[in-house]
Amino acid sequence: IILVAGMLFYNFKYTEIISIFLLLFSIIFFIKGHHSGAVSYSSVLYRKQYIGKDKEYNIIKIPVRSLNLLDYIDYKVNQNVLICGTSGQGKSRLMRYLLYLSKEQKFIFSYKENDDYLKMGYNILQVENEMPDPFMDTEAFVNAFLITYPIQNMGIISQYIPIFLRDISKVSKDWNDFLYNLNIKLKSSKDQIQRSAYLFIIEHSKALIGSNYKNNINLGDESIVFDFSQVNESSKTFYSELFLRILWKRLTKNSKKILICIDEAHRLLYNFERYQSIYIEMSREIRAFGKLWTSTQNYSDMPSYVRNQFATQYIFNTSIKEDLDQLGIIDPKLKWAVPNMPKHCFTDARYPWIYKVVPEFIIFWYPLDRDKARSVLSTVNYYTEVIKILRDNVLEIPTIVEIISKNYSIDESTVKINVKNSISILIKNKEINRVLYDSTYMYFGKTLDSANLSLFHKFMENKVLEILSEHSIRGNVIIAKKGQNLPDISTEKFNIEIETGLKHDITDLKKRISSGNKPNIIVI
Repeated sequence: IILVAGMLFYNFKYTEIISIFLLLFSIIFFIKGHHSGAVSYSSVLYRKQYIGKDKEYNIIKIPVRSLNLLDYIDYKVNQNVLICGTSGQGKSRLMRYLLYLSKEQKFIFSYKENDDYLKMGYNILQVENEMPDPFMDTEAFVNAFLITYPIQNMGIISQYIPIFLRDISKVSKDWNDFLYNLNIKLKSSKDQIQRSAYLFIIEHSKALIGSNYKNNINLGDESIVFDFSQVNESSKTFYSELFLRILWKRLTKNSKKILICIDEAHRLLYNFERYQSIYIEMSREIRAFGKLWTSTQNYSDMPSYVRNQFATQYIFNTSIKEDLDQLGIIDPKLKWAVPNMPKHCFTDARYPWIYKVVPEFIIFWYPLDRDKARSVLSTVNYYTEVIKILRDNVLEIPTIVEIISKNYSIDESTVKINVKNSISILIKNKEINRVLYDSTYMYFGKTLDSANLSLFHKFMENKVLEILSEHSIRGNVIIAKKGQNLPDISTEKFNIEIETGLKHDITDLKKRISSGNKPNIIVI
């Protein structure tokens, strides 16, 4: 009625009618919408249309509506996410929020000291202490070297470098061997161009030499942050490529989907002829195996053939001409909207209805700050906690993890690895008991003077009572007290004896059974 009245009596222009319609529709949508996330959005930009030309833009503020950002991403043709924004805009906070929402095992590549990703509670692999052996895979070595040190502008020398890298790395077992073989080749070569190629490889290899190399790095089933902050810039790129190739091999062989998150991905985008980062292939193929989430400061850092593999592209405010030109290719409205967005707001350059309107998103979520996280983590003595919990309980590892996680507000994946390590040491030192119950290991505490089997006996007793209850056997069930010469549990029709220890002599058990007149069930 309002729309018709506006056209008939108020002489509204066509574009204003559309604006009113969008406003009314959004109000209805807002009222009916589900408030299911810490991200809110509104449509903010609409193009005024005139016959034969498009000149102006209208900002249309509609009511803010909450949005489940993970559902929004999953709805797209692929779940790859690209986040672009300059420092301080909120790029890392948005990525952290998305990572907390996701349930997959995560592998996060972090390059800055004291980075936000190191505060998330995931296991941290310090790269300088656990480096992949570069000489295990010749193809990986050559590609990693050539994206670390671009050689496009070196003329004819660049034709020799990949060949020499491949031939010499193939017969080398470590860096010392590699440099020794290179120097032999250098001394025997008379060709000045070849000598220049050998010298280039020798000089640039020195920055890549590390320590603590591992032939087989166990990545386990927990989320991991690869911390590259303590290695030099060249090593960051080189070893990132090696880790990515390890993950890619694992992905293509494993049915379990994972999420790979790479900060400042532009460092992996150099290439020479056919030599390039596995990141390029992953961006195209990973949808069958998992998700690739990545961030970089400038939208134009990534070539279009890589950007096109990301169905979600979150862009924060920027005024960089190259970025705006690339966004304008997608839709001219983006080129106008992005530099006019408020700080900390972002849009999706791949919004499904971008041809109509540019959405504006803002996140209302704040992570636990670093100092709090540190002070909490530092107060946990996992050995003491495990012993205290098992003093009066018989529990499996997931329950122990859940208790500590709730008590200290620490991510369960972090607690789990510490609990497992603590339990293995406590078992080795014979400070706690472990027993296989069905197919699950159960743990319980020891007293100073005994194995404390009475605790496990009580646990078994409760399990038996649960089974009796399931079979509706509840009346006249008698539980023997300590010191009584009675069956452990008596029912109207049968008795139950519970044996938790290893029996070398069953005389006592036979005597107890023969003294009664009911059938006996022995639970071991």
